[in-house]
Amino acid sequence: MANNVLKAKSKSGLPLLEQLKNIEMPHPLGIIFAVVALAALATYLLPGGTYQRTELDGRMIVVPGSYKTSLANPQGLLSLALVPFNGLLQAADIIILLLIIGGAFSIVKNTGALTTGIYRMTQTMKGREVILIPLLMTLFGLAGGIFGMYEEVLPFVGVIVPMAIAMGYDSIVGVCIVYLSTTLGFAGAFFNPFTVGIAQGIAGLPLFSGFTYRMIVWVTMLGFGIAYVMRYAAKIKKNPHLSETFQNDETTRQKYLTDTKELNAKLSRKQILVLTSAGIAFAFLPIGVIHFKWGIGELTGLFFALGICSWLLGGLGFNKGIEAFIEGAREMVGAALLIGIARGIKIVLEDGLVMDTILFYLTSIISIFPKIIAVHIMFFVQCIMSLFLQSGSAQAAVSMPIMAPLSDLLGITRQTAILAFQLGDGFTNFAIPWNGITLAVLNLGLVPIWAWFKWAWKLQAWLIFVCMLLLVWPTLYNWGPF
Repeated sequence: MANNVLKAKSKSGLPLLEQLKNIEMPHPLGIIFAVVALAALATYLLPGGTYQRTELDGRMIVVPGSYKTSLANPQGLLSLALVPFNGLLQAADIIILLLIIGGAFSIVKNTGALTTGIYRMTQTMKGREVILIPLLMTLFGLAGGIFGMYEEVLPFVGVIVPMAIAMGYDSIVGVCIVYLSTTLGFAGAFFNPFTVGIAQGIAGLPLFSGFTYRMIVWVTMLGFGIAYVMRYAAKIKKNPHLSETFQNDETTRQKYLTDTKELNAKLSRKQILVLTSAGIAFAFLPIGVIHFKWGIGELTGLFFALGICSWLLGGLGFNKGIEAFIEGAREMVGAALLIGIARGIKIVLEDGLVMDTILFYLTSIISIFPKIIAVHIMFFVQCIMSLFLQSGSAQAAVSMPIMAPLSDLLGITRQTAILAFQLGDGFTNFAIPWNGITLAVLNLGLVPIWAWFKWAWKLQAWLIFVCMLLLVWPTLYNWGPF
């Protein structure tokens, strides 16, 4: 019976299964705008409401118990029409960084240094490629866990993804090495000032307290991610055709690897200088962020300087260098639009005065359950909040003034409430289809959005289970200091 259904033909004469395979996946930009439209619809269906806010250490935080209902401010067609402008304006810093990164890497590519360097690296590591996966994932995981690296992963995608493909893996492995490891390190962070630091400050806990168990959380999260990726990488190494992105990765193979394979190219003096300047730039990135407190502006300047240096050291002509920069920036326009429109979700909910309403009702549900269940509900509430607040520091500022006193009422330590927050905020970053940085990473890595989420959903399910287990001991043993 089932086979007959699958083989049934429509008026077109094609079997139903073949028709389903030929259905075109919606473009990510269309998906995001559909979510924005749903957010606008919510402003008509949900009551309005606001919390009072007060300033603490330069941040606006919610005053617990201050929620008051009000008239909603429905967001109609005019508001939807303004979403691209307002979203791109709010995301201007990230978008500018993305355009400059695209331009700089295009210059590096046009010198031939990146192509030849990747080829030489793969030849050097031949037979030992698997070592690079845990090594690089640990480094990126440390960056996420120590200084909260997140948007800063974008420059690395254009280097690591082609390298992964050259080593016989696929673009999904390359994205995991850079982005998955960073988000898992971010989720299990032990020093991250943008999540742990802000949340502990709001909750009144000693800064970066609970270090020992947070290290256990970090090792568990990252270790599970590394094991999962290495298992998948081994399968793809054995049979590359099993990859969902095999055909798509041909573009990267042709773009970066074909010429060097044919010529067995060696690095020239100019190319060595270009790669050296790129290495210095990448080495200086964490120093600038941690020691000099660099923001997006300084990082943009760093990669603009890299582009200029690569242009001069690589010996590109005047016009050729400018054309290469423009070409690279042009390739980032799609990702820039994705990031800008994604910001529209938060804008619509806030302008519609329903963001605080959603927060109020989500947190109200928690108080009726025993603490071992309540802590897991807190985790899932933070996951849901991550759908709308895609900034760890913003989510800490909004949720912790409510979650901290709520945890006192439930008999859960504030330290545990903070862990529920950071786990819920962190691991969902790579799991949200409309997360701007996720879409930008996939765009840079040339990974179709459908291929990524088809691959990632099982990992997401396992990570939910891991996060829930990690919350059991702190809840049962009243993980302190208080």
